[in-house]
Amino acid sequence: FSAPVILERRSSEAERAFLLAHDRDPFNRWEAARALALEVMMGAASADAFAEALLPAITDASLDPAFRALLLTLPGEDEIARETWSRGRPADPDAIHAAAKAARKALTEALEPELRGLYEAMETPGPYTPEAGDAGRRALRAAALGLLARLPVGAGMAEAQCGAANMSDRLPALAALL
Repeated sequence: FSAPVILERRSSEAERAFLLAHDRDPFNRWEAARALALEVMMGAASADAFAEALLPAITDASLDPAFRALLLTLPGEDEIARETWSRGRPADPDAIHAAAKAARKALTEALEPELRGLYEAMETPGPYTPEAGDAGRRALRAAALGLLARLPVGAGMAEAQCGAANMSDRLPALAALL
């Protein structure tokens, strides 16, 4: 038996951005992305700095598309509320929702060309297959579409994808429209 150990270590925005952009360990990259995204959504870090650090990771074709999709999946409002509460502040749902929405929009605006490129590059032609490679490509395409739908051009992309031949492509499009 072993007791879980939780190590708390404060790192700067610059250190997290560097780890996100350059660390070779995927977990460290993901953790840096998650922590930095949470800081951005709480208003304690710059969305532009986050976008700049995220760019090399999401455009690195040597990384698995499913992993890149995880990097683009931002923390939910429940996670922001939990972090706010852990810092001794009351969690205001309206303020959290507004901050999360603004952070997602700022990130999308900063990465729009790259997100559009990913969306187009990750199309999986041919019939649906549940293979891991195709599933990862669909996940990255869905993550890009989820962010792009915050812009006028993305709504049209999502609407067009609603006519896809399989539910794995339709569902993210419907979610993006919502």
